[in-house]
Amino acid sequence: MWSARVDVPLAGRGLGGHASFRVSYRFQCDNLAQLSGVNMALFLSFPDIHEIKVQWLTPERQGATTLTAQHNQLQLK
Repeated sequence: MWSARVDVPLAGRGLGGHASFRVSYRFQCDNLAQLSGVNMALFLSFPDIHEIKVQWLTPERQGATTLTAQHNQLQLK
């Protein structure tokens, strides 16, 4: 991982048990052609997270998807 950033704009403001946050990751991969996806283990550590909306970008492609505990792999190809 090259860098990570977490923003929690409404932390501590009481949203009825719900909260949103934004996380940005930047990865450096020497052989991007071999990378087919990324497993999101966040659901294992935080089982109350229902979904993650993902936007991703590589030099060749970009996309968006929603991940869940049952479907937690971001497919890059």
